[in-house]
Amino acid sequence: MSNQDDGLAQMTAGLVQLVFSLLFPILLVTLCGVSYILVFGFHLVQFGLWAYLAMQAVAYAKGNTWAALALTVFVIASLPLAKVAFREHATRASGVIGGWVAAGVVSGGTIWLATAWPAEDSLVQMIVFAFLLLAAWGSVCEAIMSTLKLIAQNRPQPGPEIVEAQKAHGDAQLAGEAEALSLLNSKK
Repeated sequence: MSNQDDGLAQMTAGLVQLVFSLLFPILLVTLCGVSYILVFGFHLVQFGLWAYLAMQAVAYAKGNTWAALALTVFVIASLPLAKVAFREHATRASGVIGGWVAAGVVSGGTIWLATAWPAEDSLVQMIVFAFLLLAAWGSVCEAIMSTLKLIAQNRPQPGPEIVEAQKAHGDAQLAGEAEALSLLNSKK
């Protein structure tokens, strides 16, 4: 009984961490787009719950100004939150590889289940595939963010010869304030 309680507690903790993550708003917005593409582009109606919820939210927002404003604020606020999540994300090369492997396994298992469990007119199936799509898309987003963070961390810094060449061409951002002023005065 305690193993089941521990498993439920870990699953609940994982769900709470996902929902209160800085990446969740952009994940939810893009998840609705991915669901829409899977349903209308690939005719995988099992993945339609997120697309349906997004279409219902937009339809409701058309008739209610406050809902339209709230939806707009949610979408716009997701971008700076994603930027903060990107800055705070800790990345190692092995973690990036593991992230892509996990994303491949979860996504592959989800697609396999979509082919093995044909579309039914069942709410249970829609909910199962909605959570599987959330897990798969969340792992893909994490892997993408880890990859981008690793690329940003390993970008070579310009050497002194590049900085001097940029200063000579008038790039005042790399120069100190005094050097920038002297460069501007010398060009007059």
